[in-house]
Amino acid sequence: MKPKAEARLYGSRTLGQWIKRVVILVVGAVAAAAILVLAARGVTTLPGVPEFLERYPGEYHLPEAAEPGFPWWAQWTHFLNLFLMVLIIRSGYQVRTQQKPPAFWTPKRGGKKISINLWLHQSLDILWLANGLIFVVLLFASGHWMRIVPTSWEVFPNALSALLQYMTLDWPVENGWVNYNSLQQLMYFVVVFIAAPLAAITGARMSDFWPKDAKTLNRIYPVEAARASTSPPCCSSCCSSSSTCSWCSRQVRCAT
Repeated sequence: MKPKAEARLYGSRTLGQWIKRVVILVVGAVAAAAILVLAARGVTTLPGVPEFLERYPGEYHLPEAAEPGFPWWAQWTHFLNLFLMVLIIRSGYQVRTQQKPPAFWTPKRGGKKISINLWLHQSLDILWLANGLIFVVLLFASGHWMRIVPTSWEVFPNALSALLQYMTLDWPVENGWVNYNSLQQLMYFVVVFIAAPLAAITGARMSDFWPKDAKTLNRIYPVEAARASTSPPCCSSCCSSSSTCSWCSRQVRCAT
């Protein structure tokens, strides 16, 4: 009698175990989402909540100087941001996992020899930073900063109202060509002015440009902390750019 073949492992589990785990996670996520929707709909029936939603529909009026639409430079910088972020994530993964790089690069003026994958990763980082700086400069020069920078304290109750409407699946009216809802505005503000700079700082901390002999600076901001905080801002920037690119393309088609 032939011995029973051992199941092939994919990581730490067999294929059947992975499928079972994924099914459990999907069923759990659907059940949790259904409970969340029912709970949110229940909240909207509480005393005072309908009046709150009526007073704060999810967005506030922008200053009169705010121009509608998406200028060409915003569309292109969003596309380049998404394009570069995908390449940065891919090249960063290669730097972390590839044991023997296919080639090395050495500066002509002398300096440390680095792998071609690390050179590509850092070059893409510089292009991403340049693209972001161009976007921020044009954002303030054109006056479009009012679209993503809150100009009224009403942004907070309106954001809460928009969040509650999303949770009930009765979404707020989309009018992004003229004005984002307050929750979208806060998210864009966080991505542009918090997540992106944080990604740049963590990237600089892990690069060869960071001073290795600065003991006090390295103690204040250790490389382990930089590695742990790299993924969230990168993912948020990537997701924001992909959603905005698709949104811009739909709005441009509708406008034309």
